[in-house]
Amino acid sequence: MERFPLISCLCLSYQRPELLQNVINSFLSQTYPNKQLVVISHKDDTKTASVVKSFNNKLIKYFNAPKRSIGELRNFAISKAEGDYFCQWDDDDWYHKDRLKIQMAEIQKTGKLASVLAYWIMFNKVTNEAYMSAPLMWAGTLLCSKKIFHNGIKYPKLSKNEDTEFMFKLYRANCLCPIVNPSLYIYVFHGSNTWDANHFQTLFSSSQKLSVETCNELKKIISHQYSINAASKILTNPSFVGKLDFFQSWL
Repeated sequence: MERFPLISCLCLSYQRPELLQNVINSFLSQTYPNKQLVVISHKDDTKTASVVKSFNNKLIKYFNAPKRSIGELRNFAISKAEGDYFCQWDDDDWYHKDRLKIQMAEIQKTGKLASVLAYWIMFNKVTNEAYMSAPLMWAGTLLCSKKIFHNGIKYPKLSKNEDTEFMFKLYRANCLCPIVNPSLYIYVFHGSNTWDANHFQTLFSSSQKLSVETCNELKKIISHQYSINAASKILTNPSFVGKLDFFQSWL
């Protein structure tokens, strides 16, 4: 499996069984052949433990962790990961079936130690509006070699912005390769995110608002009215990608 090094997808989840079930299905649908999912929660979270147990799948590992900052929990997850690479795998977002395959292929092509999406799609479940982001290094999309962690670059002890701070460390060390493929990731605002509504409104205001028709299609995708395979085909279809203006946000 030298061509396909093991990727550990790291999921921090607490008392959100429905979201966790969806993101586990997303993980199992990934076309990349050598993967594992590491789920981290707290000892009192019996719902999360029950969801993991219900899948009865050796690719999914579950660990209890002390109640710490999100940055510390991310570091804990990496320490438990068996993979040569780790990937942030938040439980409230949606992932294309080829996300891992495409991001790893770009790492192997460029020789960099990590890859990150330069755009992603955002969906506001409160208003049922969708956007394509402005170009940026979107920290939640990170796929990274574990060598980085062993060399002393770790997440800071923060519960907000910890992934962005970590990513900027990688950027300064010239470890990142960007990927222009927003169809790989839908970032979902549902009102109970780590960041509040004002933060998301700032993101939305600098992004390209998508048409009502496109919003309706994306709503079906994140509400799982399509299978992950079917939704992935929709998002990579030229008719969908052609609706995205990659530079409008700069105007």
